[in-house]
Amino acid sequence: MRKTAAYAFHHSIPILIGFFPVGIAYGLLMQQAGYNFLWSGACSLFVLAGSLQFLMVTFFAGGVSLATVAVLALLLNSRHIFYGLSFIDKFRSFGPWRWFLIYSLCDENYSLHCSHDFGPDVNEKWAYVLTAAFVTFYWVALSMLGGLVGSLIPFDTTGIDFALTALFTVIVVDQLRGARTRIPAVVDALGWLLDQSVLLTGAALSQVISNVPAAILLSHLTGEWPQLLVGVNVGGAGTVVASLATLITLAHYRLALNVHAETPGFDRQSTARFFVQSTAWGFAFLVVLVAVCGLSIAVVPSALIP
Repeated sequence: MRKTAAYAFHHSIPILIGFFPVGIAYGLLMQQAGYNFLWSGACSLFVLAGSLQFLMVTFFAGGVSLATVAVLALLLNSRHIFYGLSFIDKFRSFGPWRWFLIYSLCDENYSLHCSHDFGPDVNEKWAYVLTAAFVTFYWVALSMLGGLVGSLIPFDTTGIDFALTALFTVIVVDQLRGARTRIPAVVDALGWLLDQSVLLTGAALSQVISNVPAAILLSHLTGEWPQLLVGVNVGGAGTVVASLATLITLAHYRLALNVHAETPGFDRQSTARFFVQSTAWGFAFLVVLVAVCGLSIAVVPSALIP
């Protein structure tokens, strides 16, 4: 058991290093929004979804309805469905511990579970469980630490919410560089989707993980560069996470509500209403752009597309 625990800790160290700035950043943002370190820890424990938690900070401050949060959570974390499909048989063999492994199957744990390399005297079941437990503990503890730091030291949080996007990009690149011949089922699914339409796959994946990480991921799975670049570019429209620019716009709108609260003639609509309207317009533009670009690619030979 000691060797298994040592293996799990060693295996999870890269996530600990990556979580350090991101967890601190999340705790700082929560503290700035008026929620102390206990709230940060509770959200990290019960939500356990970094990208959603960062977005929830803005929603908490703007008084967004639970229905809006629920819809966004489904859209943002729908990728976890594919994670679970990859480990159905494996987790089922671990008995009651499968429930904990299902609960803790975030992006980082999925990455670690796909790269296990068990040595002698390492128990497979407990390696999975302890790795997931370490990662969950790191995230909760560092979120709380960030909240404590924010309450004790004045801190300018401008731009700090980009930390999570940077971490996701690094994880994707690292996993692709170190990938083995046993490719996870999600990559097989992406390969099949790319065979159907590179343009639509790029645009659709951008809705879930943002267009920059989607471009990095899919660039390793297809050589159809023109269609991929068009797909991830138009995929920046749609959901609020499709492009970092949309998240920045939402944050700036919330800031404008506070700065211009007393300005005569300023249309002070709620953040929730602004989110719904911008998402609706985003999807409308997405449909039009995909249709136009798809038709253009079908008509114009690919050799003529720069």
